[in-house]
Formats: sequence, structure tokens, C-alpha cells
Amino acid sequence: MSDELEKQEPEKPKKKEKSEGKGGLSLPIIIIGSVGGLILIVVTVVFGYFVATKLFPQQPVIVNGVAATEHKTEGHGDAHSEKEGEDEDEDADHHHSAYMETGRITTNPKDAPATFVVLNLSIEFEPKDPEDPTFVEAIDKHGALKMDSPIMKKLLGKIKSTINNSLASMTLTELNSKRPELTKMYKDTLKPVFKSYALKLYDVGLIEFIVQ
Repeated sequence: MSDELEKQEPEKPKKKEKSEGKGGLSLPIIIIGSVGGLILIVVTVVFGYFVATKLFPQQPVIVNGVAATEHKTEGHGDAHSEKEGEDEDEDADHHHSAYMETGRITTNPKDAPATFVVLNLSIEFEPKDPEDPTFVEAIDKHGALKMDSPIMKKLLGKIKSTINNSLASMTLTELNSKRPELTKMYKDTLKPVFKSYALKLYDVGLIEFIVQ
């Protein structure tokens, strides 16, 4: 009996189970989880911003009933400067500008075929290029205009036609009510005519205004 006990091998002790890792995560897994969480947050923010801009587009700021924009319209500054230049040019004292009168322009108002309106305007202007041979020939040695020159005949004919059409488009009541504004109105009306002849229009005066 004792021999059998001696032959039996001693019982090997069981390996202890590693306690490391139970109840916790390894460091690489924690790092991967943190990076994934940050990526998810960034994607969520970007997607949310995209959705918000689509659903709620930015509205313009309204100032005195006008939408205010951050950027000025292209070319606006140049146009404004050009307008200021024109105004300064017209307000200047032009001693050497040419002077002419249209003579009496007679026409009927729109609503009064039996009534005649007689208008005579004075006009001051100057060629944009003083050396323009077309108008050098239209000025005599004393600096006066040659009204019988071809260019002046064309210009005067265009002026009278423009004024006639303007008078005939208004009623007698409108003509009488706008009498104080006629010089400014005809100055604006005749500007394109003079511009087409390369001329600067400085002033328009009302010499006669008769209703018969």
C-alpha cells in the first residue's frame, strides 16, 4: 500500500488565471474608441451645419426697406465718379462755350388742337474735342456759330424735332403746371442729342413760352 502511494506522482498545482484584463480594456482599444468618437462628433457637426444652411438660408439685412449687401455692385464706384465729374463740369463757369437760340418752336398740345404753344430756348454747349474739324468749320473768326453750316443745320433740326415731340406729348394743363421745370426737363431731354454729336451741353434757358 505504501509502495503504491510512493509511486503516485504529486498533484500539479493549477495555473492561476490571469486577473489582468478582467473588468477593464486594453490601452489600444481605448485609443481607437476615443478617435472614433471624435470623428463621429466632427461628422455630426458638419452634417448639421449643412442641413441648417439648406433649411434656413441667410436672409439679407433690411435697412429702410432696402436689402443691404456686403459687397457693392461692380462698376458702381466708377459710374458715381463719372456722374460727379459731369455735374462739376456743368456747374463750372464756361466763358468760351458756344451760344445759340432755337428760334420759335410752335406746336399743339396733345389735348388742344386749336391751341398753339410757342417755345424759344437758349442753349450753351461746347465740343468735347476743341480741335474737332467739324465744329472748327462751324465757328467764324469772331467765335460765333455759323448757323448755316451743315453741322449746325443738322443739330438744330434734331433739337426742334425733339422739342416738338416733347410738347405734343403733353396736355395743356401739364405744360402750364410744368413751366417752372421746363428748362431742366429740356436740358435732360437734349443731352443725348448733343452727346450724339460729341458735344457737351451746359445750359438751357427759356427765352419765350407763349400759349395762344
